[in-house]
Amino acid sequence: MNLIKLLIKVRVIDSILFDLCAIDPAKTQKKLLFGIIKKNRNTLYGKKYGFSSIKTVEDFQKKVPVNNYESLRPYIKKILRGEHGVLTKDKAIFFGITSGTTNRPKFIPVTKYSRRQKSKVMSVWLYRVLTDHPEALKGKALVIMSPAVEGYAPSGVPYGSESGDAYKNMPSLVKDHYALPYEVFCIKDYEARYYTMLRIGIEANVTNISTMNPLTILVLCQKINRYAKDIIEDIGKGSLNRSLNIEPGIRETIEKTLKPNPERAEFLEKLLAEKGLLLPKDFWKDLALIACWTGGTVGLYLKEFIKYFPEDIRMRDFGYVSTEARISVPISDDGPSGILTAGSNFYEFIPEEDIEKTEPRYLTVDKLKKGGRYYIIFTTPGGLYRYNIDDIIRVVGFREKAPVIEFVQKGKNVSSATGEKLYEAQVIDAIRKAEEAIGIDVEFFCACLEWQIPPSYSFLVEFTQEHDASKKKSFLNHIDDNLGKINIEYKAKRSSQRLGDPKLKVLEKGSFEKFRKARLAVLQHDSQFKASHLRCDFKIPPEFKIIEEILL
Repeated sequence: MNLIKLLIKVRVIDSILFDLCAIDPAKTQKKLLFGIIKKNRNTLYGKKYGFSSIKTVEDFQKKVPVNNYESLRPYIKKILRGEHGVLTKDKAIFFGITSGTTNRPKFIPVTKYSRRQKSKVMSVWLYRVLTDHPEALKGKALVIMSPAVEGYAPSGVPYGSESGDAYKNMPSLVKDHYALPYEVFCIKDYEARYYTMLRIGIEANVTNISTMNPLTILVLCQKINRYAKDIIEDIGKGSLNRSLNIEPGIRETIEKTLKPNPERAEFLEKLLAEKGLLLPKDFWKDLALIACWTGGTVGLYLKEFIKYFPEDIRMRDFGYVSTEARISVPISDDGPSGILTAGSNFYEFIPEEDIEKTEPRYLTVDKLKKGGRYYIIFTTPGGLYRYNIDDIIRVVGFREKAPVIEFVQKGKNVSSATGEKLYEAQVIDAIRKAEEAIGIDVEFFCACLEWQIPPSYSFLVEFTQEHDASKKKSFLNHIDDNLGKINIEYKAKRSSQRLGDPKLKVLEKGSFEKFRKARLAVLQHDSQFKASHLRCDFKIPPEFKIIEEILL
């Protein structure tokens, strides 16, 4: 039995069970919820909110408050210290790490049970891909992710990337199919990491590329011809450029996997001489599939793929996935929409128009309408109860009775072009700290996401008085540094070059007042006006007259 048939065979049961959940998702959801409640009724959280007395979904909604990470942080701090029975009966074996609304990262507890549930969802996704695109596994998979372990909690439990942990610990039979050794992801210097990915990847017969963010693929593609000659030389010699800043232990491990390949080097050399540049569509002739996110703001990057890949390249979205939960599974190549994972997490939905109401509706899966937009609330096996992730989804249809959904955008006052999840409160904090450090007073400021490759943030600022260029540049540097300290995802995306250098755009005096008057002409009441300090629509209001631009 070959590898493809084996992988399909071991995942077919998960796929069948997933399809059964779509027949009556409301029944599946109730069974799942009451299973979570029963299992965790004697935890610290379960006792506080009376899990033992919950008999209906309505009871659950009345007794248990809607949470965000900050409301759960005190409980998670206990788990990080090694306390058991706090949110779940099961012990935490890992913590997924991501950015939060404050300057402190979020640590998402992972138990053996919650990991198993997530794994089943991934298994369904893989089953669909393998049955639809068996040719994608005929060569090597170029999979790109973050390191498994970034540190350890006070309890000694590791935290980092769950997908990185899975990659590191995959069976050797499967590992042979992957182009990159895990150690590549542990190279701290991003330029050296990208070079090493390309040096190893270009040598291989890659038939599928897989990484969440399509911008990661574009960044790699943009670097190919900067390094082309060095890569060809390394492939021919079986070496790894000695000038690269790679930790000695990691370099030694990677170099053991390399062998001289003069035939491949000669092929690439001829290609470079004939065409003047190296493109993936020319050196990965058997590439059959790219798996990455295709919806939301990241979908804007896909039009750039035509420069590097065949027009008819097949693409499969990963679905709506976060550190906290796997929420949907796409089952075709037709965009980002996927079937809700009704058997993995319990879901509630707030209609978008209700979000500012004092008593919003909390709808269950059977109350959703096609075309509706909803804020999503979920309860997970890992101990996130009625968790508001501040995301908006849209129902695009149904499979059986299960909703088919797609991620639309982050919710209120948050921007995310490439996964940085930058909140308005973080922008305010970063600029206020920069004001204090540099001794600058600002009349008005606003961060605006600008669409380009890679995207970047511009900080529109109206100063109270004139300042020289060096002081303004120092102000911009402080804003950038502060955001990196406040938001780990922002820092990671800046370091990995998926977010470009920010700009400071100085506004003409009086710009904010013109903007305020223009808005009041529409709103009519001062009480309705709120100046947003973070714009996510790629548009700079016409009242903002830019008189100077400062670059890092």
